[in-house]
Amino acid sequence: GPYRSLALRLHDYFIARSVDLLKPGAFAAFVTSSGTFDKADSFAREHIAKTADLIAAIRLPEGSFRADAGTDVVVDVLFFRRRKVTEAEGDLSWLDIEEVRQATEDEGAIRVNHWFACHPDFVLGTHATVSGPYGEAYSCLPHPGVDLERALTAAISLLPQAIYD
Repeated sequence: GPYRSLALRLHDYFIARSVDLLKPGAFAAFVTSSGTFDKADSFAREHIAKTADLIAAIRLPEGSFRADAGTDVVVDVLFFRRRKVTEAEGDLSWLDIEEVRQATEDEGAIRVNHWFACHPDFVLGTHATVSGPYGEAYSCLPHPGVDLERALTAAISLLPQAIYD
């Protein structure tokens, strides 16, 4: 409904505000819906990028967290580091979104954050389109037979490499 987009914007605001309050050099992780990273409007991402670098992101498939309404939400865990004043900004390609699947007769194109397009190991599912109450929507479907906790642990073990990339 009408409050849903407001709630998502508040979420982005909370992340941006929290990043602003980090001490220089400090790290923070945020759990947020995939919209923060995938939406065409990059305002929130640009705000964060003014003071912090993206270290890594992990996308969890739908069903990892069930929202109150019983809808399945695709969730990202975003890792940021607040830059020190003297440091140049890092890679900014995560401000952009990229098409990872072209539109077909039946389904629309899938566009996700450039970071996930370049780091498929950190997407713990398969990009997909599903039909929802508001028409076609993005989802990330779990890999069948994969234990999410194990997959998440494996992705987290890759994080130090991402930090020094």
